[in-house]
Amino acid sequence: MANPTGKGGFQDRPEQINRDGAPKWHDTFGTTYSRLLAMTINDLDAYEPKTAKESLCKEVILDKKDYKELADRIDGKPKQTLDVEGNMTNILTFAQAADADD
Repeated sequence: MANPTGKGGFQDRPEQINRDGAPKWHDTFGTTYSRLLAMTINDLDAYEPKTAKESLCKEVILDKKDYKELADRIDGKPKQTLDVEGNMTNILTFAQAADADD
């Protein structure tokens, strides 16, 4: 539905137009890490974080201790396999009892 009054919108608030295109909420830890990791070491050292998230990410990158968390955040955790062993007799007994009730 069109605005019948014609008032409001970005013509009244041009400072709220997001000219970068991506929503501001899309700036996740993963994207912040990726953006900071793309910098050279000298640029990263000189970079002044604008947000608390950027400050935390910069500390993690420069600390070099949390590299596993950093890699998991950017590339995703590797698939993990799980071996399951057990006795299926209880399940079968339960299923047979349920069939007998019907």
